[in-house]
Amino acid sequence: MSVAGGDNKIVRRALDKVKKKRMILVAAAGNWGSADRPAYPAAYKEVVAVTAFGEERRVYSKANRGQYIDFAAPGVQIYTAVSRRGGRVQSGTSFASPYVAVLVALELARDAKKSVDSLRKVLRAKVVDLGDPGKDNVFGWGFVDGPPACR
Repeated sequence: MSVAGGDNKIVRRALDKVKKKRMILVAAAGNWGSADRPAYPAAYKEVVAVTAFGEERRVYSKANRGQYIDFAAPGVQIYTAVSRRGGRVQSGTSFASPYVAVLVALELARDAKKSVDSLRKVLRAKVVDLGDPGKDNVFGWGFVDGPPACR
């Protein structure tokens, strides 16, 4: 998911419906550059929250911080498609979250019954720790550097 806002009854209701269908959501951590204002839906416990980093694995300057951050992925100076003009380079946590969403999808393809907590555990085993050792409020557990699925 590439949306970020405050805690919201409507989003919470939609998330409850998604949970009943045993779907896993991956969301951008937000680009407010804030540590005191979590971005939802990423900050919901049931959602995998992804922040962005760029060159030399430095966190994106506008990325939110907080204990809700799970993982980090490339999200700075990413070439993206844009309507009617082809593409352009953009930055933000929204461009990092698809990277982790693909890794989650690959894990679910192996075992569709995995919970969000078991997925976090699997992905944690593949991280390159960035920032402070262990989970931190900037990079979460770190950059998930999994092997390619296709050989």
